[in-house]
Amino acid sequence: MVRGFSAPGVEGAGEIQVFIYIRDGIEHLAAIEVEHVIPYELAVTRTIGDPDSSARSRDFLYDADEGTTVLERGQYFTLPGEAVGQFSQFERHFKLQCQQYVERVRAAVERM
Repeated sequence: MVRGFSAPGVEGAGEIQVFIYIRDGIEHLAAIEVEHVIPYELAVTRTIGDPDSSARSRDFLYDADEGTTVLERGQYFTLPGEAVGQFSQFERHFKLQCQQYVERVRAAVERM
């Protein structure tokens, strides 16, 4: 990730967050809308422009043993009807997305 920021205006539910990142040497832009938030604990978001209108992400933080913090990430999406018989393709795609997310979180934590 190169840069992330909140668009001016609303904070919390309704907030728009914008991210600039580089993948395969190409700069990309992504924006999410926060639909539900409990500060420092839970966020439910949707990616603006996602062709899957039911797609959502859920990030949940909680304290664990010995001073550690756990980050759980949930992805909710619709598999199209034509996905029948092609599940392994979709599974590979979403595993790659999860791996990329973990790499971005690791990079952010290492900068702290």
